[in-house]
Amino acid sequence: MLTWNWLGRATNTSLIRLSRLLLICLLATGTDTASQRSSLASEPITHLETATDSIAWHHPLYLNWGDYWRVRIPITVSNTSQEDILGQTLAFRVVSPEEANTSGDQGPWPALPIAGRELREIRVCTENGRELLWGAVDGQGRLLGTGVLPAGAYFVIPIECRAGSMTRLFVYLDNPKATAVPDHWTKRPFLTNGGMELGSGEAPLGWAHDPRDADHQAYWTDDHPHSGSKCVTTVVRLGAAPSWIATRQIGIAAIPGARYRLRAWVRAENVQGNAGWYVHAGNEANPMMIAPVFSAGGGTYDWKEIQAEFSAPMQATTLSVGTVLWGTGQAWFDDVSLEVIGQSPWIVKVGRPEQRFLKELAAEEPWQAEAAIEGGWPSRLHAKMFRFADEEARDVLVALPLEQFRRKNELGQGSFIVQHNSGIKECLVVGTWVLWSDDLPAGSVSHRYLKLTADDQRSVAEGGHQRDFERLLFSGKNLVKNPSFEDGEKLPEVWMPVGEGVTGVKFSVEENAPLTGGKRRSARLEVSNDTKPGWYGWQQKVPVKAGRNYFVAGWLKCQNVSQGEVRIHLHFHDAQGRLTAQGAMTSIGPGISGTRDWTLLSGVVRAPAEATDMTIHLTTNVPGVLWHDAIVVAEVALVDAAEWETKPLPSGELALWQMPSVVKVFREDPPGRSAKELSLFAAKGEWEAIQFVVKSHDPLGPVTVEVDPPKNNLGEKLDQFQVAVVGFVPIDHPSNYFRSEEPAWYRKIPAGSRGSDGWAGWWPDPLLPANTFDLKAETAQPIWIIFRIPRDARPGDYRGQVRLRVGGNIVKQVPLRCQIWDFALPERTTLPATYDVRLGPGRDFWGKRFDEIYPQLVAFMAERRLCPDAIRPDPVIRFENGKVVADFTDYDRVAEWYFDKLGLPSSYAPQLFYLFGWGFPPRDLFGQRPYPGAPPYEGVDRSALRPQYKETYQACLRAYWEHIKQRGWADRITLYISDEPFAHLPEIKEQMKALCAMIHEVDPSIPIYSSTWEHVPEWDGYITVWGLGHDGRVPPEKFPAIREKGAKIWYTTDGQMCIDTPYCAVERLLPHYCFHYGVSAYEFWGVAWNTYNPYEFGWHSFIHQSDRPGESYWVRYPNGDGYLIYPGQPIGYDGLVSSIRLEQAREGVEDYEYFVLLSQLIDQAKTRGRDTKEAEKALTEARQLVLIPNPGGRYSTRMLPHPEWVEEVRRAIARAIEDLSKN
Repeated sequence: MLTWNWLGRATNTSLIRLSRLLLICLLATGTDTASQRSSLASEPITHLETATDSIAWHHPLYLNWGDYWRVRIPITVSNTSQEDILGQTLAFRVVSPEEANTSGDQGPWPALPIAGRELREIRVCTENGRELLWGAVDGQGRLLGTGVLPAGAYFVIPIECRAGSMTRLFVYLDNPKATAVPDHWTKRPFLTNGGMELGSGEAPLGWAHDPRDADHQAYWTDDHPHSGSKCVTTVVRLGAAPSWIATRQIGIAAIPGARYRLRAWVRAENVQGNAGWYVHAGNEANPMMIAPVFSAGGGTYDWKEIQAEFSAPMQATTLSVGTVLWGTGQAWFDDVSLEVIGQSPWIVKVGRPEQRFLKELAAEEPWQAEAAIEGGWPSRLHAKMFRFADEEARDVLVALPLEQFRRKNELGQGSFIVQHNSGIKECLVVGTWVLWSDDLPAGSVSHRYLKLTADDQRSVAEGGHQRDFERLLFSGKNLVKNPSFEDGEKLPEVWMPVGEGVTGVKFSVEENAPLTGGKRRSARLEVSNDTKPGWYGWQQKVPVKAGRNYFVAGWLKCQNVSQGEVRIHLHFHDAQGRLTAQGAMTSIGPGISGTRDWTLLSGVVRAPAEATDMTIHLTTNVPGVLWHDAIVVAEVALVDAAEWETKPLPSGELALWQMPSVVKVFREDPPGRSAKELSLFAAKGEWEAIQFVVKSHDPLGPVTVEVDPPKNNLGEKLDQFQVAVVGFVPIDHPSNYFRSEEPAWYRKIPAGSRGSDGWAGWWPDPLLPANTFDLKAETAQPIWIIFRIPRDARPGDYRGQVRLRVGGNIVKQVPLRCQIWDFALPERTTLPATYDVRLGPGRDFWGKRFDEIYPQLVAFMAERRLCPDAIRPDPVIRFENGKVVADFTDYDRVAEWYFDKLGLPSSYAPQLFYLFGWGFPPRDLFGQRPYPGAPPYEGVDRSALRPQYKETYQACLRAYWEHIKQRGWADRITLYISDEPFAHLPEIKEQMKALCAMIHEVDPSIPIYSSTWEHVPEWDGYITVWGLGHDGRVPPEKFPAIREKGAKIWYTTDGQMCIDTPYCAVERLLPHYCFHYGVSAYEFWGVAWNTYNPYEFGWHSFIHQSDRPGESYWVRYPNGDGYLIYPGQPIGYDGLVSSIRLEQAREGVEDYEYFVLLSQLIDQAKTRGRDTKEAEKALTEARQLVLIPNPGGRYSTRMLPHPEWVEEVRRAIARAIEDLSKN
């Protein structure tokens, strides 16, 4: 144990599907594998030391990809001070294991024996398993993100340790499958590049110049440095006002209470004032708790050294060091160092590495064993369960997401079996989860194989599934008391009614249960429309264990829930009754709304660190009637890893098959029916894609796709096409909105229930612009060919060829057939399918400024019949001296290109007229505040805007509106007033009405849009374009009443277009919903908003967000939400990269034009007395694709259970168009 005194030297579903599954257990003897050999061969590794052997091995850690960590190094930090350590940075010197055992003076930083380790495998967590950010920097302070960690580097960890206490941390190593984490701790407790030698561009590495102006300038220069070849200089013009312009290094982690020595050099010429260096020490609340300036004086002098000492306040977390030239003249600065002297109150102990290996049980089952089971399987799901404890777990309920069996339409055709070589056990399919009972031996990895078999192979007794569920419901595994609400007279026992006695809230029980034909009771809750805002319903607290997983299920039914949705909500508390710091609130969904019959919700949640209790909230904050019944909470062992395996192809075989482009193809997919030809059907003026898939027994590469352009019998070619290789991106966790309120130094990891029918793994999305690829053995690779059909193309059949070539050999070829329909789509689309054009925190990956990339994005979208949100840049509009000053030059230039050349159908009004979002008051505009006083305007009448605010806003809006009317664009402009306003807050209701009235006083015809998701009756006549959800929370039968009040309806779709759902259902079908339900447009919040490199990480970072004054939190959006276009720069491509989601959005808009054209032809045919039954039948069948209610776009397998129907419907529509177009 190395001791240092430091510095002293995170199923198909409307009905339950319960099937008897067979678990054929493969109880093989344990075998050691090669991976069990220690990778610390040069370092003697002890088993768990006495100091930490009682601390469980932490699993799962982030991005483990189905494996575990075999080595960990314990670190103990003791805080002997009277101040808490909260996020301060602990640094270690990276050494080899051999060097860690040497003695002698090793400097101020403790040694950590992790040199030679790959950065991707490192994880750090606290004793209770909460992961911490960490960082690695080389000797010069450069951040290290990939590769091998070299000796001599520094490893930094933020720590949290209360005054007078001790904390343990663990550095985990040796997981062969672990991948690099995307977020790191970037602070370091030392100054870097003090000699100013390293770097490129305008400033030395680690340093930043203040912005320059004509009088004050800072540079990186080679003008006579003190040493080396570089230094920095500041020049202030004679007569200029003094300022604190500087070259600074910020973000140095402070060591509270530490004594520092600063040494630095200064040279001056004609300085009138003082030249020198400064230090700031403080924290986020007060960055300058101390701010000493160390002056070398004024005048002219050669290099002069400054030496000074200071102490960091105990509350300080950061330091910054910078140059000073207060006055005029020129000064040069070089060779600065910051040294810690004296003792620190932190005592750090680095323990010896510990190891843990699990015994592999039945790691592989040969495919030949399946020949004994009739039919066999082309693929299977390989599930692994890890057991780290030293005792066997018997009769454990194991849970696996049913979403892993991604094509749910197949589930109705068979039952599952779980294969093993000894014994049979019964299993359940409950909601969206597969459950079975199992035994997990101590210190082991258990393997199971799940497959789908035919109905006639496994029978299910009449009523058996009901008895199975009831056995779980009333078993000892269910932690819920009175789960079916049977006990109690007027109200159910144990369940606490929240809001009892509140006017408009009624609690009762009713003979109306989902499983027994209404013979058993359910809990009923009614909340009236005039009930005061709040959460009402039933609660029950159940005990849980931190870090354990819990299966939660329950039945819900609702009536007239029109202002939100209802779910099963869960809150986790610690032993003191407080909400846990991480993952305290989650829910089981997807939510239901409107009027829905009994619906089963199910999911698995993980109890956060420190959790001791979980409160079940059968509650709502929206009016309506709710019923609940059959609530289950049971501890489960969640399958640690599940991977699809496909039966190997015969030796030498290369399979090729075609798939609908709306279906996502995965690397592990089994071959489909061999394609005799690739076929495509398209209208004139349309883009249309073929998706085909190749898979080989042997690796092949590089494989080149060659396409002979299809020709008709006259020799006319379809030669406008692009070949794209479908790329795959990793997904770490199924999509949802994940929230965290943890401090910044903890790694933010999705916690809570899943919100999509996806899973962690590799997902297809980007369409890489290439026709060459390497094909790995037994790996399915989808390829797209996107044809652009000319508007003047001759209808009929075109024939071509697709070849796959490896070197000089053709390894596969298949005929290509394109049928062109005898009609053309309109040149300009009639449906505004609007996607906001904005860049996110990952804007650097685009390689250009927004004003440079904006026109490229707009043109890219317009080609695909998709509409950007707005014309940019905004016009220049100011209110000065009581008058509007406006310049529309640049705005008009872009608008002419946008509307006239590209033919785009709509745009929002300029952003400067947007007023508020969520629960915020209106923003200040044109130099005016909306209300008296200061934000957040507590207690202010939100219905009464300040006259000056109205005057200036209305004057500027009037100037804009009159201008676009003169230009003829007013019918294509909509004013977006508010994003997702919190209509349940009374002040927001009043605020919205006042702001809409202010706008309509300018011109009642100005369309006012808000993405409300719900219909808010109080805003009728104010909002004139409603952004409603397409999932049915506002039933379509209410649409006519909304339109009768003069309003239009759009669909708002934020959070719907995620990567991790098996079909591109919402992207393709939104235009279908618009057509069939009379909706004018749809909008989505982003097309290019990424936070990470989207090729490396298919998910978003947690961003810090606030949705009302005084509240903030970390939130992570659904995977891929906000971007459907990829930047080309990260893959070395000079252009934009499309995605399968973007192309399906285009396909959907083209489908819409099919519907419009057929509808027009039907009307025309009827006036001529023609029979239109077949055409109307085609439209009716198309409507069956877009039923309401639905679970939303993140559940594509439920929204579109039969994806092949999309093409069938489209061809039927096309044939009907051709038929009615004749004569």
